[in-house]
Amino acid sequence: MANKLLILVVDDNIINRQYFSMSLKKSGFDVIAVESGQLAIEQAMTKKFDVILMDIRMPEMDGYECTRRIRNIPLQDKTPIYATSAEELFKEYSDLFTGFLLKPISPKQLNDTVSQHIQDKAMVFNQEKALKFAYNDNEIVKTLANLFINELPKQLQSLSEFSDNNEVQKCLDLVHKIKGSCKACGAQQIEGLLDGFSTLCHAKESNALHLKLDELQVALNTYKNSIL
Repeated sequence: MANKLLILVVDDNIINRQYFSMSLKKSGFDVIAVESGQLAIEQAMTKKFDVILMDIRMPEMDGYECTRRIRNIPLQDKTPIYATSAEELFKEYSDLFTGFLLKPISPKQLNDTVSQHIQDKAMVFNQEKALKFAYNDNEIVKTLANLFINELPKQLQSLSEFSDNNEVQKCLDLVHKIKGSCKACGAQQIEGLLDGFSTLCHAKESNALHLKLDELQVALNTYKNSIL
């Protein structure tokens, strides 16, 4: 239930995988390490990662192709992906990546690169805020968060129906209710998206409302993975 980052390490070299994993775990991060692009894609489809470290030279599927495919997975559309290689990147592929780490990579480089994304994690699940509402009890936070996760899909469906029927006030009332739950559960990213949804309700931007609902669904999945 902490804001620990979940890192995916992709590298076909077992020594590199072990080195990255041990260094990152020693710094307090959670790590999943895989040896191929295909396994990386399978992981990326089921878990929301906070950072991905991607080896470039791998058999069967190189890091460029793997990253391209991962970028098309909704859970990972904004996930920072860092290329790791003993060679410089091809310039035409540099836009695929958040950054580049030239091997050999020191533990400090790894830690500094990953640590800059801790605040991004806190924006999804603000544990400090959630604990204030839960008498500083993590068990209460967990109970409330699970209730929120179970309830929000039904509420998003109602928002979709209200917006389709142009029932602006019902949308706004339900948004107000959900935002109250967000505050209690530390769902900071979802709360921010709901503010945007309210603005679009007033403007009666129906197409944009459905896009915002899609963003909310992705944010719910991200929140769910963040509190595990």
